[in-house]
Amino acid sequence: MNEPNFDCTPVDGLLKISGELTIAEATDFHRSLVEHLRPELIVDLSGVTACDTTGLQLIFALQQSGAELSAISPAIKETAAALGLEIKAPCADKA
Repeated sequence: MNEPNFDCTPVDGLLKISGELTIAEATDFHRSLVEHLRPELIVDLSGVTACDTTGLQLIFALQQSGAELSAISPAIKETAAALGLEIKAPCADKA
């Protein structure tokens, strides 16, 4: 089995996600998110280098679970914009 092309690292109450969020990583990424889910989870997506529609679906599901986003990478914004969507990071607005 190949190593995932992403990383979920908890740092000071923040879950930092980096690497690729694509269909190839969906199962492993979902599994990793479930391991880290907790009330009032804050997620930093600034390190994401690639994202497709499957990655966006997982991000939206993460938000629906109550997680808040503190940062969003250009790769995620570009994929969302190509679909006519916008993802906001409410935590970034609070700073």
